[in-house]
Amino acid sequence: MNKNKETLFDKLKKEEEQKHLIVEAEESRSLKFKIVILFVSILICTTFFVLQFKDNHSEGTDFSLEPGYIWSNNTLIADVSFPIYKNNTTYESEIRKAENKALPVFIQKKDVIPLVENELEKITNPSKRDASNNLIPNSIFELCDKLTNFEGQDQRNRIKNELSFFIKNTLNSGLIDIEKENVKSNEVIILSTQNTLEYRKTQNLTDTKEFFEKGKAYLDTKLRDRPNQVAKEILAVFKNANLVYSSDQTDVQKEMEKYNVAKTMGIIKKGEVIIKRGERVSENDALKLKSYLSAKYQLSDKSHILFTIIGSFGHVCLIFSFIVIYLVKIRKKIFNDNFQFILICGMMVITSLLSWLTIEFKTEFPLEYLIFLPSLSMLAAIVFDSRTGFYATVTMALLIAGIRGNDYTTAVIMMFSGTLAAYTVRDIQNRTQMFRSIFFIFIGFLFPLISFGLERNADWIIVAQKITISLVNSIVSPLITFGLLVIIDRTTNFATDLRLLEFDNLNHPLLLKLNEVAPGTYQHSMSLAMLSERCAAAINANQTFVKVASYFHDIGKMERPEYFAENQIYFGINKHDMISAKKSANVIIEHVANGVTLAREYKLPERLIEIINNHHGNTLVRHFYAKALEQAYASGEEISEKDFRYPGPKPNTKEAAIIMICDTAEAISRLGKKSLEELDELVDKIIREKFQDGQFDECNISTRELQIIQQTLVKNLTGLQHQRVEYKEIPKEKTVESNGN
Repeated sequence: MNKNKETLFDKLKKEEEQKHLIVEAEESRSLKFKIVILFVSILICTTFFVLQFKDNHSEGTDFSLEPGYIWSNNTLIADVSFPIYKNNTTYESEIRKAENKALPVFIQKKDVIPLVENELEKITNPSKRDASNNLIPNSIFELCDKLTNFEGQDQRNRIKNELSFFIKNTLNSGLIDIEKENVKSNEVIILSTQNTLEYRKTQNLTDTKEFFEKGKAYLDTKLRDRPNQVAKEILAVFKNANLVYSSDQTDVQKEMEKYNVAKTMGIIKKGEVIIKRGERVSENDALKLKSYLSAKYQLSDKSHILFTIIGSFGHVCLIFSFIVIYLVKIRKKIFNDNFQFILICGMMVITSLLSWLTIEFKTEFPLEYLIFLPSLSMLAAIVFDSRTGFYATVTMALLIAGIRGNDYTTAVIMMFSGTLAAYTVRDIQNRTQMFRSIFFIFIGFLFPLISFGLERNADWIIVAQKITISLVNSIVSPLITFGLLVIIDRTTNFATDLRLLEFDNLNHPLLLKLNEVAPGTYQHSMSLAMLSERCAAAINANQTFVKVASYFHDIGKMERPEYFAENQIYFGINKHDMISAKKSANVIIEHVANGVTLAREYKLPERLIEIINNHHGNTLVRHFYAKALEQAYASGEEISEKDFRYPGPKPNTKEAAIIMICDTAEAISRLGKKSLEELDELVDKIIREKFQDGQFDECNISTRELQIIQQTLVKNLTGLQHQRVEYKEIPKEKTVESNGN
């Protein structure tokens, strides 16, 4: 009999060892995967760092290039002569002005006047008419022929002469083929067939619409009646412009004007002082500094480019180390989860891309304030926690500063607004609550913008532009966060706090089944939810999570509810009296694995499954271990403590530690009414034993927080077991006497 039991447990041990080996192999593969993801993310961000050197003509040194700073370095003297490059915004503005200044070009057609004369000659000489070559339709020529008075030939001559005079004068001044109102310049360029250029006033030109109106007015003064009508009909069909607009030649003219715009605005000779120590950096000083760095960079040899790439890679690694060290040392749970780690790295890459785009797109507007860092900060705070949101915000702000060329101002502003955004969604209960963040994000932009503006005597028109764009960022960021949350909730099994609220429902099928199958366990879970929620509130942990996790932590007991003390009152029998202590311990321990299986079957989020799996850690099933020791003392059998421990893992968050402590305290407190002192000693013993057993080694809970949890538990357990006042009964004889009356 004993031999069979040993064989059974030997088999279980082998299965556990195999599972352990599988877990180790999976962890090894997961670590390699994370290293690849981290390396790729750093490589992408390094690319944006290297690209900004080309765009900013900068080496990325520690010089502060923003106007308004006090130059704290030594007096800078030029060791090479170099030109002063204009500000990109200024240069682009001058380019646009030059482009708008370029005159439109028209090509002159030299054969138009002879052609007109030839056509008009056909009015008086029908023999020259050819139906296939006439510009004037034959129907109009026939009108000229039908002039019935005896001076018909003279009338045709008058029509020809007046039309010829007006049309040739108009063509000599210039008849253009586009509407005159579309020509914005005061002058135009006329390009002849001999490629000679001539400038003409736009006001002296005539378009086809104006040509017909002027022609009608002229003919009204020269001709009457029927000849006037015929002349106007001939004029109406004649629209042969001699100046044809050329878009290609106009584009050439624009390019010539743009080419003539200088990129520089002076020169600094070797030995000249660029800026003195203690001086405030002006706009002109900032341009000199950037130009100096550009000159030094261009004069460096090719090996410097390689050094730049290597240095940029190291720079990015240094920035990434902030968030990576934090995750490894403080949020190992996030680091161990591939999806969560990819999400963190993805935030860094997106921030780097947006930062580079603000440099790549040349515009007068301060696009850097459209980097949606607050939305990513909010996402990190909701998906993970506010502390992780803060570390992610700092890391992203440093990336912005580096990619934008040591842009301290933008980094500080983004860090401040992102931090406010992260903390405003710390205790978020619904999605609409995110929109209160609009106000706080805007304050996060507004206060530092005004502060920096006052400190540096900034142009308040530019500050107003920055504030306006920041307002857009403040409004759009919560919308982006909302959209990303929807995608995460719908495409993954990772549950944000907002999704957890969907499981804060006592009508969930699992909870209804738990109440029906194991009512004692159900009542225990409800009490645990209340206790853990209050303890979480006391130490600023996640109240929503501990409450919902408490509901589902013991669902595995539904497989064998009669083996658990809280349910035995409903079954009237203790089955542990019929089996060995080792078998009893195995049944108790199995409820964890059964709970995980059931949770996956009902598609509970992974965060809840983790609590089901680790809410006992690898604690010892003390009662049955003690019972087994008694039995072993009598039989001489060897007992291994390992057989009486839960498989783990240990709690890795404050929330898991809270549930572990409250779970044990709530169960033991039901053993009988206890005084306040007894409860305090009981809870103190529970926490001390678990602490000494190493159950809190992998979570970031402090001894001070454990003391607060103890005080909170004692206060609430006292309330749970408070005694009611015993009401007195009315004596029976008084009742009879009263009825007799």
